Amino acid sequence: MGRMSTMYVGALLVAGALLIATEGTPLYDGIGFPDEPYRYVDPPAGHHQKNAPTDATATLTLLHGVNKGEGLVSSRESGPQVALYIPPGELHVTSSATRLTVRARPVPGGALPVDGTPNSNVYELDLGPAPVTFSGSPPNVPNISLREAVYQSVLAVMEYRATESSPWKRLPTQQVGRDVFLGFVQGPGQYVLVQPGAGSDQRSRDRGSNRQLVLILGACVLILGVLIASMRGISRRTQQS
Repeated sequence: MGRMSTMYVGALLVAGALLIATEGTPLYDGIGFPDEPYRYVDPPAGHHQKNAPTDATATLTLLHGVNKGEGLVSSRESGPQVALYIPPGELHVTSSATRLTVRARPVPGGALPVDGTPNSNVYELDLGPAPVTFSGSPPNVPNISLREAVYQSVLAVMEYRATESSPWKRLPTQQVGRDVFLGFVQGPGQYVLVQPGAGSDQRSRDRGSNRQLVLILGACVLILGVLIASMRGISRRTQQS
């Protein structure tokens, strides 16, 4: 392999590593792919929207009461406001059903969490029609991702309740995009993003965002350097010939 080919391969490997290190920022968050305005179930005063929010629905095939393949589905906004990932073999049903429907749909909030300010629609997760149990433990369990309605400097947290009369509880939450947060599915019920109130455990995203920016810029500089070196090498060979 020639020197120039080696440089190309090295650049691609490093660029790939840098992009992986940015924790999978969605394509929608990049320059030229902005998120569309958030679609609310109950729009705040003064907010005008043309389209209603959509749901995320998938039908999974069951074999001996277990889902055969994985399920990855998201709502139809750009970028999606809710997304679900179901690992293969993680959903179990006790009936003879051969198919299982997984659906996350936006619903009116009802009694919302009081330990912060809701910053997404409430999404109700339905799994059925048969009762479902999970076989694994995090991270090998289904997860749900929600997009913030309004970008905030303080990281959001996801909260869950099994029924409308159940209390809300906070879930371990991971930031997986600029304004996208992931939590592990607890079961059927309602999920929402909340901005923690003053005096609670608040986490700023500034450090992580700056780190992602530095890594992406570093990858761009590296690739640009390789391209410049390549063009100079081509120019020298052309002059020598």
